[in-house]
Amino acid sequence: MRRISSIGVMVNATKPKAGAALAAVSAFARANSVSLLASPETVALAGGGDEWIACTEKEFTAAPCVAVLGGDGTILRAAHMLADHGMDVPVMGLNIGSLGYLTCADEDRFDEALRALCDGTCEIVPRQTLECDVRRGRRTEHVERLALNEIVVSRGSGRIVRLGLSLDGREVAEYACDGLIVSTPTGSTAYSLSAGGPLVMPGTAATAITVICPHALSSRPLVVSDSTEVGITPLAAETPLVLDIDGECARKIAVGEHVRIRKGKKSVRIAFLPGEGGHRVLKRKLGWTDGAGR
Repeated sequence: MRRISSIGVMVNATKPKAGAALAAVSAFARANSVSLLASPETVALAGGGDEWIACTEKEFTAAPCVAVLGGDGTILRAAHMLADHGMDVPVMGLNIGSLGYLTCADEDRFDEALRALCDGTCEIVPRQTLECDVRRGRRTEHVERLALNEIVVSRGSGRIVRLGLSLDGREVAEYACDGLIVSTPTGSTAYSLSAGGPLVMPGTAATAITVICPHALSSRPLVVSDSTEVGITPLAAETPLVLDIDGECARKIAVGEHVRIRKGKKSVRIAFLPGEGGHRVLKRKLGWTDGAGR
């Protein structure tokens, strides 16, 4: 990877540390003759400077890489924006949030991470995505938005719903529950984990299926091959269900419709410090020890 002389910058301006983080990135850019491309709002928050170039969203997506100041949610927004513009560039997360499973470095390592990004020594890890369509009778609607974390079909309101699950077109189970989460390995540390789903190591060729608040003790999470097509069919619901993609509502789902979820054709390229793109991130974020009793 050739040396990078310009970086796109996105920031979660609601974070208390946003201003200080932008100042650190500015200082690095000035010291290393790197241009920073960002929205006018981000440039204003940073206080301006010769290193900053205010640009439109389309111009921003021409950057060879993107540094994201925030947490995992900000990285998701950056990944979706780049995907919407057909861009396949590395995204590096600089953590000013809380856990930040997708982030490359905390504040004390910002310079190290940015240097690795510019020098091309960072580890670029492609992360699996999910895509879906909705079928009703003979009509099929493709949902354009890709999921880096998960696709969820859940009740919008009212009582529990009944959902049918199929794998590669074969009916597997029916659940009385609040919904189903279908997640990538990346998303296994997000909503799925909170709902009791399995922790799937990054890079595993798998998809996890987690039941939300099942009305049966026998309902357990499933892990299937990433080549498996997952089908979800609402069988009974008082009100329309909600199809969420990475935490945002994509559309309503009615009884009689069928959601088909499969591995996405595109991946999202996440940048990490060398050797920290897999289990070491989880170890650091989850507080795993090196051995028993230590």
